[in-house]
Amino acid sequence: MGSRSKNRDRCMRCYIRRALCFCDQIPSLQTRTRLTVLMHWKEDLTTTNTARIAALCLPNSQIRIRGRRDAPTSADNMLCEEGQNLFLFPSERAIELTPEYVASLKRPIHLIVPDGSWRQAKRVGRREPALADVPHVKLPRGKPTEYVLRKEPNEDALCTFEAIARAMGTLESKEIQDKLEEVFRLMMRRVLDSRSPP
Repeated sequence: MGSRSKNRDRCMRCYIRRALCFCDQIPSLQTRTRLTVLMHWKEDLTTTNTARIAALCLPNSQIRIRGRRDAPTSADNMLCEEGQNLFLFPSERAIELTPEYVASLKRPIHLIVPDGSWRQAKRVGRREPALADVPHVKLPRGKPTEYVLRKEPNEDALCTFEAIARAMGTLESKEIQDKLEEVFRLMMRRVLDSRSPP
């Protein structure tokens, strides 16, 4: 089957084979926290990309494509002037994202999350000038990743969806985290099923 036929057979929202589409099971979760995903362009159309599904669950979110040489990422509206911008990545200067830290912030939170391979995500904080003064935050150490669609670089690494879900557990509520993680597990099952012959 050619690539055009494969694309016609996919749902253009969840990118899973139409027979396995789970769009009707994706909730709309209202949050105070605004989410921006800075997605590497190579992730844009892959079925194993998890950030796209996380953003579908969270209406107060946007995805911005980065990394194209012919189309640099625009800094317009990347940051939220009236909110507290936070960049989620475990860099050397990252502060642990805890309820106590969140309580110390006086403005609505805008969470910025890089999406791509570990190597690609690591470069975002250095290569996007708009992020130069944005505080970095990291997740407390938790349970190992459940992501089985790609190999993670180390035992503490999480895929983008898992990182967003756990961050929302701290920024919003455990209920939001649990609902996101339910969708995440459903997505993995459908992607694995889609790899089997129709």
